[in-house]
Amino acid sequence: MPLEVLWWGSDVPYVDGLERQVALRESVETGQRGDLLAFVEHSPVITLGKRAVDRVPTQAWLTQNATDLVQTRRGGLATWHGPGQLTGYLICDLRRWGVRRTVEALEQGLMVWLSQQGVQSGRRAGHPGVWHSSGKLAALGLHVRHGISMHGFALNLHVDSKVWDPIVPCGIRDASPQSLHLLIPGAPQPDEAWPSLGEAIQQALSCLDAGPLAR
Repeated sequence: MPLEVLWWGSDVPYVDGLERQVALRESVETGQRGDLLAFVEHSPVITLGKRAVDRVPTQAWLTQNATDLVQTRRGGLATWHGPGQLTGYLICDLRRWGVRRTVEALEQGLMVWLSQQGVQSGRRAGHPGVWHSSGKLAALGLHVRHGISMHGFALNLHVDSKVWDPIVPCGIRDASPQSLHLLIPGAPQPDEAWPSLGEAIQQALSCLDAGPLAR
């Protein structure tokens, strides 16, 4: 069954998206529906992964910046979601591919799409995601239960770097997040970018059945 690609909209609270992911994963796990990739632009939130982080934002900062703080079960450390960022949630049976190959396919799809925008990007050993020479353009972290994934990736399209001030993004101290709008003129907004990015991700995942991805 082909991967269904959906748009959940903008200014969506993170907890609403999380509840929707959980329900959909149950449906995929029980065979009630097929795999899907859901795109969304969240209202401001800082999320924490399963591992301990060096620091978290103060309540004063969260209140001043109208930002929520949510603990999750995904991989990775602290990150931010919000306006100007396109988040993709992969709710998919990974047992035929494995987690590592799926992560590589997501990275590949993101890199192909960025190349189509005129931006060259790549991987960084030991750090899942997609990188430009000037910083990290996309963060990536999955949570897998009974072979079914949820969570996914977040691509910075029009993001002000100050949103990462109170955290160590993804636990990486020697590099900073980057936003596409600082690299090219006319960078698309999340509601403009998701259809073509969805196609690139679909293509990369479909190639998993054919053999190893290019690195």
